[in-house]
Amino acid sequence: MKRLRRLVLLTAVLALFAGACGAPDGGPVTPPARTPKAAPPLDMDSWSVARENERPGTTAWRLRDPGPSNAIEGFADQVGVTSGESFRLFVSTTARSFHVEAFRMGWYQGKQGRKIWSSIAQHGQRQAAATTVPGIYLVSAPWKPSLTVSTRDWPQGSYLLKLVSSAGHDRWVPLTIDPLDVHRRPHRLRQRGHHLGRVQQVGRRHQCLR
Repeated sequence: MKRLRRLVLLTAVLALFAGACGAPDGGPVTPPARTPKAAPPLDMDSWSVARENERPGTTAWRLRDPGPSNAIEGFADQVGVTSGESFRLFVSTTARSFHVEAFRMGWYQGKQGRKIWSSIAQHGQRQAAATTVPGIYLVSAPWKPSLTVSTRDWPQGSYLLKLVSSAGHDRWVPLTIDPLDVHRRPHRLRQRGHHLGRVQQVGRRHQCLR
């Protein structure tokens, strides 16, 4: 009988303790959310252009509203880099902030692009006006770098970096990611030239490229 009373008393104490440690409003305690696992790194040993282009794509690479000419604009300090290297982006915008989305261009079931990477929001600023050297017409933009981007696990190919301002305006910056095989570096110039021509063609079609 005494053991039964002790068991009842212990149960009541545990119930009171659980109520004290519950939610402030007296509701049930919600377990902490699990941290999502990071995406696995790209397996370059099994990667191929054919397999890449079979992956689901998106049309989000297309420009929605370029806005005025100075709404957002930018350039990279490299025309192309080897996969795994970093490059700097120089961005000027009239908006308070912006972010960058990287799209690899390809078939992708007819959608012509796949989103590879997206930055967090970056502080927006209006960069200095470009200057032209008299006589030789060399245009120089004395801008400060806005962010450094790593291309780790980015597959080789032609990319469009989509600059998106907090005001909703967007622009492209073209970039080429070369394969890790250094023996293919001599093809970089030809690949980049084809890429830039393609970007200009897309720009004329959508009348958006600046």
